[in-house]
Amino acid sequence: LFCNGAETCDALLDCQAGTPPALTDGVICTDDTCDELLDVIVHTANNANCDDTLFCNGAETCDALLDCQAGTAPTLTDAVACTDDTCDELLDVIVHTVNNANCDDTLFCNGAETCDALLDCQAGTPPTLTDAVACTDDTCDELLDVIVHTVNNANCNDTLFCNGTETCDALLDCQAGTNPCAGPNPNIVCNDVADTCDNTCLFDCNFNALTDTADFGYFLSCFATVINPASPCECADYNGNGLGDTGDFGGLLGCFGRVCPCSGAGPMPEPALDVQLRLVVSRDSVGADFAAVLPQTDRTVSVGDAFYVQVWATLGSVPLDNLACAAADLNFHHRTLLATDVLHADSYTLLDLTTVHAARGVVHNMGGCVGPDQPSTPARARWARIATVQMIAAASGETMLQLSPASSPFTGVGIVGQNENVDPSTVLFGGAKLEILRSRPLANDLRR
Repeated sequence: LFCNGAETCDALLDCQAGTPPALTDGVICTDDTCDELLDVIVHTANNANCDDTLFCNGAETCDALLDCQAGTAPTLTDAVACTDDTCDELLDVIVHTVNNANCDDTLFCNGAETCDALLDCQAGTPPTLTDAVACTDDTCDELLDVIVHTVNNANCNDTLFCNGTETCDALLDCQAGTNPCAGPNPNIVCNDVADTCDNTCLFDCNFNALTDTADFGYFLSCFATVINPASPCECADYNGNGLGDTGDFGGLLGCFGRVCPCSGAGPMPEPALDVQLRLVVSRDSVGADFAAVLPQTDRTVSVGDAFYVQVWATLGSVPLDNLACAAADLNFHHRTLLATDVLHADSYTLLDLTTVHAARGVVHNMGGCVGPDQPSTPARARWARIATVQMIAAASGETMLQLSPASSPFTGVGIVGQNENVDPSTVLFGGAKLEILRSRPLANDLRR
């Protein structure tokens, strides 16, 4: 037998047992045995001798020369990027756990991304924007991670003026507007075509459906004032220029005594107006207020003489009944002439704003307006005396007197029933050349 070693003979003790061959090879994981058949020592690698009972670090192996070798850890990845891949030591399995956080793109407004164990990251569903309130603008705020519902009045606009401006309520949706023309004046009606509030009875400031003396008195209190929107005088601003002026007065006369509705504007007189304001120099302080032709003018006066400069107006062939107001500034040389008193004709005395600035050589706003009870002018009259200023010749020589457009609030000429003053550029403003003599001329030299 090989495996119990080689027996020996002892001279005294007889046969002695042999010493078995050494089995160990210094490699712990090998199973060391003696093969009696082949008379060899066998070192068989046994992986079980290396097993540390752990799954997640792989299966250890036995190397006949190098002893136990560490195992290769099982592959964790499953090619699905969003799963968390781990090894379960308890169950000896690889676990692929879906993790939505691995798909999060940090954006709120495209919804929350999710992880699918087979299909990887899946796009999120954007949050619902609508709040069931049609008039709000529904948007997603990426900065604050919220849905914003902003009220937008424009979403409620039905394009109609007369039912007011619709508004958007964040909870109640569109809310109806109110009539923009509603107010204490029953003559104001809403015009949905022009988007305006139209006054069907201008100058009816006391709302009694009639343009009467009370309205006339109210207008007089507003004349020559600045009229702001919604001010008490707004009903008197017929031409809408923000002033109580002669254009408004001409419109008032067109409505006076008439029941509502009345727009004030009458037909433009025919033929076309030939508006002229002329000067007449006279030694007489009195005279006719109307004339068929323009009176003659004196050409000469003497130093120290008092005389009168008259302003006359005409509308050409149109009757003077259409002349509501007329005014002009009278300009003169203040070193040669001195303006003293202003005298008005009997007809154009209303709304007098005449002011004399002798030192500056001007009389502002010579003229006035007729009243609503003004009697008709003579049938053949084509000229009307508007105002007269008394002057004194202060120095000899030749001098000029010149009319020019009147100062605010006058703009020259107002026509009955018309909503605008006559454009001053279309009015002929006359003048007069006057020779001032050192001594009084003979009577027959006064007129040339």
